[in-house]
Amino acid sequence: MYDSLSDSDIVKLAQSGDGDATDFLLRKFGRLAKRESRTWFLIGGDEEDVSQEGMIGLLKAIREYDENRDASFSTFAVLCIRSQIKTAIRSSKRQKNLPLNEYISIYGDGDDDSRQSEADAPDFSYEPERMIIEKEQLEGLNMRLNRELTSYEREVLDLFLEGLPYQEIADRLGKDKKSIDNALKRIRNKLKEK
Repeated sequence: MYDSLSDSDIVKLAQSGDGDATDFLLRKFGRLAKRESRTWFLIGGDEEDVSQEGMIGLLKAIREYDENRDASFSTFAVLCIRSQIKTAIRSSKRQKNLPLNEYISIYGDGDDDSRQSEADAPDFSYEPERMIIEKEQLEGLNMRLNRELTSYEREVLDLFLEGLPYQEIADRLGKDKKSIDNALKRIRNKLKEK
């Protein structure tokens, strides 16, 4: 029945409440949503979670498509699917579900337009190589801090990195606020020296 209609016409029917038209579009473009969702890997997550986000993006595309905007439905659908997946991954960062907080694109640079490029990825993405380099850098920084900072400066830095305000750090360490400020200045200077 819908095979003889254009995608735009079927979308109009779906937008007017034709459930069969919506089902037809979901079947027709469902593979596209699955393909787009495969470009992301959630560490500790389930492949089906990303796939479902892709289908939600497809549903949004059906609901929001406007043929007067110089884009075919399939192009618009890809944008909506990608956007939904990215949004879901970003919002998972704010939740307590750790496996969804760390993900990587399995396609590196993404030269192919159908693949998610690393440049489009949110800042909290991690590649295994980057994780190793960052771990080594962190270990080096910790060694340097232990070597160059006094135990008092280290305590001040630890509390400061926890996000405590100067006054609370001062109260915890039994010092005045100016002493905390001076310690943080010394720490900054020591770190700038090398």
